[in-house]
Amino acid sequence: MKDSKDITLEVLLEYCSNRKSPNWEKGWRLFLQKYKMYIYKVVSKRCTAWNVSRLNLQFSDVVNDIVTEIFILFVENDAKILQSFRARDNERMFLAWLATVSNRVTTRYLQRYFSKAIVDEEMEDFRDYLKGLESNTRWELYETIVEKIRSASGGRKRKVERDIHLFMLYNWADFSEPMIRSLPVFQDLGNRVLDNVINRIRKILRASSSDLV
Repeated sequence: MKDSKDITLEVLLEYCSNRKSPNWEKGWRLFLQKYKMYIYKVVSKRCTAWNVSRLNLQFSDVVNDIVTEIFILFVENDAKILQSFRARDNERMFLAWLATVSNRVTTRYLQRYFSKAIVDEEMEDFRDYLKGLESNTRWELYETIVEKIRSASGGRKRKVERDIHLFMLYNWADFSEPMIRSLPVFQDLGNRVLDNVINRIRKILRASSSDLV
């Protein structure tokens, strides 16, 4: 193997992508030396934005778990994801690509816990949690809930959007039932419809996080 100072990004990715190469293990050691701390910083920043301590999670444990998931992703399937990176002579673009992958893995990881938090926490605590987040992160969480509800609807399309609006008004915006019924579109809402919708969607979110219990 060449001296580490002489190894280009392209050569390093080739080493890491070929498990049969005699340089595979040394290549990964160099990869860790060059990029592990950078990935840790990206993941830590993302976890800070999501305020993970309010999700009853240990910050350092979460960061370590996510970084492990990222490196498993890089290694599996003969480093297929590394092979997908094309600009192999551009270190700056590679760092940007690493950040994108790391942020996506972090977001997926934290979304699982978020589903559990909205079901298990007192809603007042949950709303306090939301207030402490940056606006972009709040929108990500909002979209996470909506996507989970839509995905769980299967072929039942007719009232899904109505149910999403009801759930988000009640749980996210803290509208009472009289406030919801005061809106023209919900004036004719049947008895117990709101309760049934809220309970059904909470079951959906609880099921989506059941692997963490």
